[in-house]
Amino acid sequence: MASAIMDMIASEVSTLLSEIKVQDKLVIFGAGARGIVLHEAMIALGQEPAYFLDSNSKNTTVCGLPVHDPLNILYEDTAQTSFIIAADFPEEMYQQLLGLGIDKERIHHIFDRQSINDGASYISPFPLADFFLSHTRPYEQHGFKYIGNAGDSGSELRIVILGGSTTDPELADIAEWNSVSEQALGSWPKFFHELLNKSGIRNTVMNGAICAYTSAQETLKLIRDGVNLNPDLVIVFDGLNDACGMYWHQSRYAKFHSYFETLEGAIRPLLADHAVKSVCSPDPGAIEGISYGIESKHSPFEEWHRNQRTMNAVCHEFGIEYSCFLQPGGLHIPEYVNSCDVRFRTRWFLWNFFHSSGTAIREWANRKYCHQDCTVGLEELATRFTDNVFDYEIDSKNHFNIRNPEIERFYLQARQAAKTSDYVIDVTGLFDGHDKVFFDTAHCTSEGNRLIAHRIFDELTSRRILERALMKAASRNIVSSTGSRNDQD
Repeated sequence: MASAIMDMIASEVSTLLSEIKVQDKLVIFGAGARGIVLHEAMIALGQEPAYFLDSNSKNTTVCGLPVHDPLNILYEDTAQTSFIIAADFPEEMYQQLLGLGIDKERIHHIFDRQSINDGASYISPFPLADFFLSHTRPYEQHGFKYIGNAGDSGSELRIVILGGSTTDPELADIAEWNSVSEQALGSWPKFFHELLNKSGIRNTVMNGAICAYTSAQETLKLIRDGVNLNPDLVIVFDGLNDACGMYWHQSRYAKFHSYFETLEGAIRPLLADHAVKSVCSPDPGAIEGISYGIESKHSPFEEWHRNQRTMNAVCHEFGIEYSCFLQPGGLHIPEYVNSCDVRFRTRWFLWNFFHSSGTAIREWANRKYCHQDCTVGLEELATRFTDNVFDYEIDSKNHFNIRNPEIERFYLQARQAAKTSDYVIDVTGLFDGHDKVFFDTAHCTSEGNRLIAHRIFDELTSRRILERALMKAASRNIVSSTGSRNDQD
């Protein structure tokens, strides 16, 4: 295996095989690009897999080996079989093997972006469909995880926090995941709550951040739910998801999330059936299609800035303190290489290789094992990846950050806006000089999240935002104790 990336893969596979009993039959779970590359690496190391498992088997073959449905293992003796999961997110496959009676000691995984949860620790709740926001989670208050008192105590500072995955309470450092007994360990709002406690401030944090949310979902969620939670302070930590633009529905409707396509696939057949029926019996309430609102003509920055202005205006109307913190850009900041553990840079590099080259890898395997002309080898595909994207050996030492003009343009404009704003606060440089604060391309280790919490606490204190929020909480407490109302309609 000649190229740098193939050497990396060979090293990973060699380490994995050394942990497996020599006499075991080897089965690869996952017949996609990752499974193909794993197969080739195993062959190069003198190990022959027996077959592939894949839920989409359809009685096919890959690399000359049969691809079986996972249920087939119910009919064979697996006492001396080791299963290697080759997938981006292995959790579902892992749970499936456990459900089929495979001992967890015989399940291994490689090329994954998240660790396997062995069931001994906290398990995140499955998301819910939300026809307003696209997706949310089934907490006691849907979409908000409480840290501290879950009641409506009049004597505590009440804080609503909004954001995306970098603030999501269900996202933790994968190296720590299985040691987490109660999730939110790796989430900066947890550490922010603890800082307030240490300062003698009784507080309830209502974390409404959800993976993949942009400022559009944050704005809608604040209007629909956040205000009704009666917060004294709203904190938003965002920027990167807006800068990428990948979460805009069909890249045009800024207030509709791209994840809505999952719901759309289920809704459209029902609408079509309803339209056919309404032809026979005209119904003034008939619904024939889906509207996504007015198409946005704004740039990602303009949309983000308008959403910040809207959230600030809403909070001002209800007497709520509001602060938006412009987050660091993860992989896209110059300090990334010094801020991220090399293990996770390597994991991300491998993921990017499979994501970018998956189709070419599958086509290559089809040609090779169907005895067709193979003018390009697997090593050359890997070399093309490193040549076309960036050189791993150089970037891993010097500047692993990726230049993205769209993201750079967004951050240039957002930082400029923060200079003249009293509610947008630029904290993009908060990781400068700190090591190992990222565990992947954007998300933070516990150390990184502690730094975020401290910086936000310091900014809110020095700008007297926290002081004003405490005054509101005290005023609310007085009103509550006298039994009167203080609606600011």
